[in-house]
Amino acid sequence: MKKAFLLLIINVILFGQAFTQTKTDPELQKLTKTVATLRNADEKTWNKALDAFGHDSLWTTMDEVARDENECWLLGNNQFKLNAILNRCNNYDKKMVRGDFLNGNDPHYNYSLTERGIKRQCSVSYELSYREGRQTFVVMPYNPKTAQLEVKAYLNDKPVGETSIDNGDIVLSINANVIKSDTIRLVITNRGNEDIPVVIINHNSRKY
Repeated sequence: MKKAFLLLIINVILFGQAFTQTKTDPELQKLTKTVATLRNADEKTWNKALDAFGHDSLWTTMDEVARDENECWLLGNNQFKLNAILNRCNNYDKKMVRGDFLNGNDPHYNYSLTERGIKRQCSVSYELSYREGRQTFVVMPYNPKTAQLEVKAYLNDKPVGETSIDNGDIVLSINANVIKSDTIRLVITNRGNEDIPVVIINHNSRKY
């Protein structure tokens, strides 16, 4: 009984750390709030988000992660339409393509994000490197009320990180000494019966 109580206390503390890290980091909080406005956004709201991203130089697009075979295409209005904003702000038709820097691998940026679609009853897996120090991932489903998502992370194939829920968003915190040569594998499982768009935000703190 004492052991079970102790484990409960430890889990509460770890979940609290993940929640607190998101809430106390101003840029991460700003990004999540701006993305949240894109749920069921009209043209005015979308343009406001475009302006906010356009005047924020701390983020980059997380397009270094390859498309997973279990992704669905982002079609119609039931999506954040975030990638269109990111591409326009980055002038991707005039700059670089996936595989080059100016993405989450770039040492000049601590924040990267992307929107992906996940097929129903499927898992997607993304591998990331060039990360340093503590890491936070925020996975934001387009419809948090109906989403049934599970988020896990593996550091060099070993399970790592703790998750918490913040207004329907899943926050995964990795309090480990991650180094550039490490590989983080982020696995997101959609256990629901509908395809769902999600936004993935990474805070690469570079602090241990």
